[in-house]
Amino acid sequence: MRKLFSILIVLALAMPAQAQEADSLAAVCLNQSDWFRLQEIYRTDSTRISPFLRLFSKTMLNHFFGRPEDAINDIRKVLRDYQGELGSSNFISLVIMLGQNYSLLGHNKQAAAVLQNFISTWKDRIDSISLAPYVARERNYRSLSKYDLYQVRQPKATYQISFKIQEVGDSAQSLFFVEGGLNGHKSSFVLDTGAAYNVITPDLATAYGLKIIGRGTQVRGIKPLEGQTAIAESLQLGDLMLRNVPFVVLDIQKGSKIPTQKTAFLKMIIGQSLFRRFSSCAFNFTRSTLTLHADSTNSNNLADLRPNLCFSQGGVLQVNVSDGRHHYPLILDSGSTTSWMGPDYYKEHTADVAREGKWAIKSGAGYGGVSYTSQFIMPQITLTIGESTFSMKKMPITTMSSQQNNIDSGAGRLGNEFFRRWQQLTIDYAKMTLQLK
Repeated sequence: MRKLFSILIVLALAMPAQAQEADSLAAVCLNQSDWFRLQEIYRTDSTRISPFLRLFSKTMLNHFFGRPEDAINDIRKVLRDYQGELGSSNFISLVIMLGQNYSLLGHNKQAAAVLQNFISTWKDRIDSISLAPYVARERNYRSLSKYDLYQVRQPKATYQISFKIQEVGDSAQSLFFVEGGLNGHKSSFVLDTGAAYNVITPDLATAYGLKIIGRGTQVRGIKPLEGQTAIAESLQLGDLMLRNVPFVVLDIQKGSKIPTQKTAFLKMIIGQSLFRRFSSCAFNFTRSTLTLHADSTNSNNLADLRPNLCFSQGGVLQVNVSDGRHHYPLILDSGSTTSWMGPDYYKEHTADVAREGKWAIKSGAGYGGVSYTSQFIMPQITLTIGESTFSMKKMPITTMSSQQNNIDSGAGRLGNEFFRRWQQLTIDYAKMTLQLK
């Protein structure tokens, strides 16, 4: 979006000063993917933002704050009324987002049609290699459209799932595990709010009889990976029983030198594609239960909402965290034992980190291989989420990573050590809020 909004700022010189300022502020937020700041600007200054940029901002807010029906309506308006202002890269991004939102609502046939129309129109404008990811995405949607995904057996208002906190390997790391069933087989799953998809390894997908229906699903880990889409006929977690549950089949060891025993616990993961099917999920650490609520009381009026959660471009949750001077969108990641602040934080606090922190090199293993990060370990930093202020001791501050654009980049993340400091942590997908008790 950088080219688009640099043009808009130049054109804004012909506008009144207040409109120039509102447009410039919105454009900066869009360029930086700063959705939390953009929502405040939209709430206070939307009437002063130019019509195109106002609609574009509203579209992004609906998309990244998990309102797919509104996002679909807005994307279609932008494509219909402002296609000439978009430019090719932004047009393509909106088409992809339109397909994603149809798919989130279970309308995979419409999602496939959106991509097919794009492919037919653009096949003579871009080369076949560049077009291939969109072809794979269209085929995935078409394959998924044959299934009634996440069909609930014995629907209830709430579902109770017991979990346990278990150390993995010899690394003193711990994850949240839940016992359940997959296609009639007893199984153990990792509950991972930092994963965009449900994940299974090829050997277990074969052993448990999952049906491969598509290829080309892109997953971001230590390195970008490509997986296959598969359908599990049945999944049981506590008293939740589902049919036709999609998983991404990923080969953890492919191209990796990680010993098998260090990744054995990553064989099956429940991620955001399941969690966000519910209006909210509550982790209770007194009773060690995860409660999923089916009913929603969400208001769709942007003016009434003040969410502190949003989705990243990759589909994982980010929470708006303040250190008193700056705000950071930290990934909310129950699939990571540790928390850390990333290079974005380091840039704002370089002098303090260098003075107070203890330098270290740390290795980490995950999907896609191993990364090595340069860190400073801070004795303590104080952060705020909403009305809750808390301190994180011995907090790593990542300055750089051996792998570019991987999970160690950006603002950072809050791992399950953060989850466990509360009696209950509730993720409300209807209101996009994180509630802490």
